[in-house]
Amino acid sequence: MKESKYIILDNEMKITEEENYRYIWFKINDEKYMFKSLKLQDCYKELFGEEVAKKLKIPTVSYELAKYHNETGVITKNYNPYNYLEYPLFKILNNYCIKKHKNEEKQIEEMAKSYNLEKIWEAFSIYYQERKNKKQIIANLMKNLIDTFFLQLFLGNNDLHYYNISIIDKEDEVFLAPNFDYDNIGNLDILNFWNDFLLQVTYPPDINEDILLTFLAISDSSYTDYFKILVNKLPTYEEIINNIEIKTGDIIPHKIKMNLMKNYKIYLEYYKTILEEQEVRQLKLYSSK
Repeated sequence: MKESKYIILDNEMKITEEENYRYIWFKINDEKYMFKSLKLQDCYKELFGEEVAKKLKIPTVSYELAKYHNETGVITKNYNPYNYLEYPLFKILNNYCIKKHKNEEKQIEEMAKSYNLEKIWEAFSIYYQERKNKKQIIANLMKNLIDTFFLQLFLGNNDLHYYNISIIDKEDEVFLAPNFDYDNIGNLDILNFWNDFLLQVTYPPDINEDILLTFLAISDSSYTDYFKILVNKLPTYEEIINNIEIKTGDIIPHKIKMNLMKNYKIYLEYYKTILEEQEVRQLKLYSSK
């Protein structure tokens, strides 16, 4: 049942026990939905993240505002209805660390260093080495991972940990689950959080350099080109807000709207500046040859 902008959930629709009140599964029109209890401002962050992902054509779950026993939150449809094998990125990285080191302390130390593109690629290579289409699987996963990485960077999300990246395995086809969990977006210190993930381990950054600029400078040009394409596709703040208000059929509270706008505008300006600086660097490099 929908009341105003909220879908109202009740006990008759519930299909899980309340072991964790924040996450509860419900059945609506014979389909499974997960309810996540959140403050209203965080509900709108989930909707905001979804709109940015859709604009960039990056896979994402879809959220609706909901209420259960007067608790606000969001619901999202089960993205794996056929129950294909699913496991977190942690499982693959853990397997990688165990194969590299027999010593448990070394394994823990390796895990702390493994959250970057080079190490993840190596981990994929080991984990899927027996698959006939190993190269295609790894290429697809790395493309999915780059999409996820750039999306979360644009949103300022510092909650992309091992368990928030989930992999769906259909044996002949392996891919990342749609992006989810946007309620921690808007972190203006995001680049410090992403330091290890951004940079390939063999090229540590100069401490006086901007982290993202360094990443683009040392990475394959395809990363830089793709980053530029996505930045130019980013929706305006007004477009995102308009889409959310059309979807919910209601005006976003002013204070929440202003908080979302403030940080997103900072990101847009920052990433466009980074692209300009990168182009200047490239021109200097070509002219010196």
